[in-house]
Amino acid sequence: MTGVAAEQELYQACRIIFGPNLAVSREFLEYIQLSGVKSAFRKKAMETHPDRLTGQDELARRQGARLFHAVKIAYEQLTRYVDARDKGFRFPG
Repeated sequence: MTGVAAEQELYQACRIIFGPNLAVSREFLEYIQLSGVKSAFRKKAMETHPDRLTGQDELARRQGARLFHAVKIAYEQLTRYVDARDKGFRFPG
């Protein structure tokens, strides 16, 4: 499982990238495509990018930077997973 996040971490990454109301399951992980992950990431990155918070106070900028960082990490986890899945990786069970 080199480089692939645990299943629960991938569920959380999906909620960060695709939205908290998403019903994430193993079937969803098997379904997602790299193009969909990239598209959702771009949208979420635009919403959370620190440069968009220049007029906010320091606390809001720090929170925004943490959220943007979480979005970036989630994207990296999901792209690694999709790449591994496309090469034959499957979760046990």
